[in-house]
Amino acid sequence: MNCFLNAIYNFLALDYRFLNRGNLFSRVLFGFLVLKCCFWLYNFNTQFSNVLHINNQIPSIGTIKDFAFLLSHLSNDKVNFIVIIFVLLSSVSFIFVKSSFIWVKIIIWLAVVNLHNFAYAGLSGGDYLLNQFLFFNCFIGFQSISKFQWLNDLKMILHNLSIISCIILLCLVYVTSGLSKVAHEDWQNGLAISFILKSKHYSLPWLYDKSIHGWINYIVIFFQLTFCLGISFKASRKYYLFAGLTFHLLIFVVMGLFNFSALMLIPYLLLFDIKLPFLFTNKKAGK
Repeated sequence: MNCFLNAIYNFLALDYRFLNRGNLFSRVLFGFLVLKCCFWLYNFNTQFSNVLHINNQIPSIGTIKDFAFLLSHLSNDKVNFIVIIFVLLSSVSFIFVKSSFIWVKIIIWLAVVNLHNFAYAGLSGGDYLLNQFLFFNCFIGFQSISKFQWLNDLKMILHNLSIISCIILLCLVYVTSGLSKVAHEDWQNGLAISFILKSKHYSLPWLYDKSIHGWINYIVIFFQLTFCLGISFKASRKYYLFAGLTFHLLIFVVMGLFNFSALMLIPYLLLFDIKLPFLFTNKKAGK
């Protein structure tokens, strides 16, 4: 038991883990958020217009929880537009400027949660993932030095916890998805992929061949159920990361689900052992 606790302490409190990869993850996540803001602005009238928002005296659900529904309570077009512009400009600045303004990151996270809750009718699984990644991202790379040693230690622990939480979240998405597939009859008998590809919106001509559908069906289940184990070993990690990259690129190309595919691939940056450009590196930190 003591060995286990020591291992946890050594991982969390001795050094910043994956600081360079974390900085890359953070910047790419903000890059995605820039695209998201552009999408919101382009579709502003259909997603954030006060005319379309049903506000029948939304009741309070708690002092803290109400902060996630501020825009819903205000229900004002101009406020929604200003919030999106703030998120857009702040995200652009975080891409190019090395900074540790944790409070700005927290405000961005809260703003995105509010925007998602306002436009709840159009949310997808990718949007919920974005909420979680933005929260953990608040503490990643937060390395400014304080005169209080306890505060420096806290920053390091929060950074390391956030890194491991993003990886755990990625694994949980795969495991829960794999388990739900195993419990579903259409996935058990190998017909699920065929049903999905019957929709012209979710298909390409070369995928009409039903002989490969069964193989794809079971490969997807195997990949999702064993992903966490596969990335735990260095010998198999690169194969699983390549398989995941291929998997989500196909989801994007075949099904057109860019939002979900991109958000599932962004945390892969925490797992790839790659040399990073100078913009994303910290000379005092490891990979």
